[in-house]
Amino acid sequence: MFLGVQYLRGLAALLVAYYHLFGYDIAEPLSALEGGAFGVDIFFVVSGFVMWVTTDRDDASPSAFLRRRIVRVVPLYWLFTALLVLVALAAPGLAPRIDLSWDQLVKSLLFIPHGAPAAPGDFNHPLLSQGWTLNYEIFFYGLFAASLLLRAPWRRLAVMAATFLALVAAGRWLSPAHPVLAVYTDPILLEFLLGMAIGGARRELGRLGAGAGVVLVAGGAGLVVDHGFFHPSSLDRLLAFGPGSALLVAGTVALEPWTARRGMRLLASLGDASYALYLSHSFTIKAAMVLLAKAAPVMLPLVGAWLYAGLAATAALLAAATVAVLVHRHLERPLTEAAKAAWAARFMAEGLQRWRETRRRLGEAPRSVAGDRLGWRARGDP
Repeated sequence: MFLGVQYLRGLAALLVAYYHLFGYDIAEPLSALEGGAFGVDIFFVVSGFVMWVTTDRDDASPSAFLRRRIVRVVPLYWLFTALLVLVALAAPGLAPRIDLSWDQLVKSLLFIPHGAPAAPGDFNHPLLSQGWTLNYEIFFYGLFAASLLLRAPWRRLAVMAATFLALVAAGRWLSPAHPVLAVYTDPILLEFLLGMAIGGARRELGRLGAGAGVVLVAGGAGLVVDHGFFHPSSLDRLLAFGPGSALLVAGTVALEPWTARRGMRLLASLGDASYALYLSHSFTIKAAMVLLAKAAPVMLPLVGAWLYAGLAATAALLAAATVAVLVHRHLERPLTEAAKAAWAARFMAEGLQRWRETRRRLGEAPRSVAGDRLGWRARGDP
């Protein structure tokens, strides 16, 4: 595991949570500091890096790779989507922009890009709004799994690069209106490719030294912060945030020999809980902002709008991070382990069924597993 990349993943999730604070009136005095959406771009580069590194020396089949990713991503996403549906049914006022149609629900759960009546013009709007990024992730996983059929890593990278560049070029040429085609030809997909390239160059980056790593991190942070907070650009998202995010990840990898010697427990916990934070923060921030709005008439005359907004934002982010760590430890990990066990049991059952069918074809009577272990012979066995 690259500790620095894990820390960066946690910070990226926190940036996304910070960005979503500005959907609430309490945060309005801080509007000059609005930003942080580029946390998603960092996520995409990190995802490409992690997929490359974890399969570089792995002989896993495409199906085994997809199984691992499904077990990791799907259970918690489905759980929070179900929670959102329950909230929308029980208290519609808390989720006014939710379209509870079967079409929306099925497409959201199956990661099929689609629009929504509540968000006209948005071609990628699942019920759980932050799930839009997972539609890109799942598509990337599918293509990456197919590339695993090629054993030589450089061939995988070349094929993935050619595929992504062709898709993006087709999107630019055709400007597809259909949500699926629009997502699958979006230039933001190239951020996964940047992460894969960094993964391929990780050993060279590790030899650059701490000084070069600091320069890369500082340059990347400067780019994304400038475009994300102070000088919003009309450039495509890829051009605005892709290079800075790639430099951040590359610099973090270069600093890994230093980072590995200095463990930071809080950042490690945040990194471990980054997926839980990404999915759960909208619920936690909503609850925190409702409570803080009730306290506003008392607090505003005492501390002023700007300071109260800062205190509210800090409290909401701390609550989101705390809830995410609890969700990761007590919900995400047990869910993931249960999904792994269920999948393993399914394959064991299928294997046992194939074994029995094979014996039948050979003209032998099937025997129970317990019988085999005890050495019992079924009637008709030699």
